[in-house]
Amino acid sequence: MIFNKASRVVGALATMFVLHGTVWAASVGSGQFDLTGTVYVTNTSFLFGYHSAPTATSADQLAAVVLPPSGTAGAFSGLAAGDVEKIHNLLTPTNGGTFGPGPVVPGSSFTLAPFIELTTIGIDVDLSGSNPLPISPNPLCTGTSFDTPGSVCMAQPGSPVTLQQGFNGVSALMSLSGRAYFAGSTTYTPLVGRFNASFPDITISALLSELATNGFVSTGYQAAFSTTATPVVPEPASMALLGAGLFALGLLGKKKLAR
Repeated sequence: MIFNKASRVVGALATMFVLHGTVWAASVGSGQFDLTGTVYVTNTSFLFGYHSAPTATSADQLAAVVLPPSGTAGAFSGLAAGDVEKIHNLLTPTNGGTFGPGPVVPGSSFTLAPFIELTTIGIDVDLSGSNPLPISPNPLCTGTSFDTPGSVCMAQPGSPVTLQQGFNGVSALMSLSGRAYFAGSTTYTPLVGRFNASFPDITISALLSELATNGFVSTGYQAAFSTTATPVVPEPASMALLGAGLFALGLLGKKKLAR
């Protein structure tokens, strides 16, 4: 009889623990997704648009989903090519931004939550960590010395943007780190991403000259993001639930001894 009671307690405890973990401690897990759109770049901002091209004062802050090259999205398999998702601009507070702290370009450590909202599947992405926009380790682009195909340099001092000269134009690359999580959850999965904006038929020196003259450059971009699965750590409430179950088992044991 005591064994049956104990079994019921253990069974109820296990069910409650699993349900609690499912609701409150679900991890996004491993997967990947890609975005595309148009970016408007100044010395102090990245503005993102999709349906309408971003300008110095506005952007629709949208991006379109692109299927990963591997065709396997994992945790993000609920996304479909062409889904339009929300991507927030990266601005400095002095340039009309409402989040930060800046400056963003040149890069610095900061948190932006959320940076991307995948409303189709209910997953958000933050920029977070000690260095969510890693600073380029390459030398500063100067003069025409980096206009040779294969050259790589830093766009400006302290910037997270790397410029790479190709035979048919320039690629602007930016890496980032952060976390992905189900909207409303506090269980996070590590995420890394990489932006690649292409400027065809131009050299690095000409591109930087255009930025200096006009105050901005604008082009299309591709962005790839991936997460890695992490073990789910029980939250304090889960541990309390487990403790309550063990306490109940202890009481049953005492009753048995008393008899």
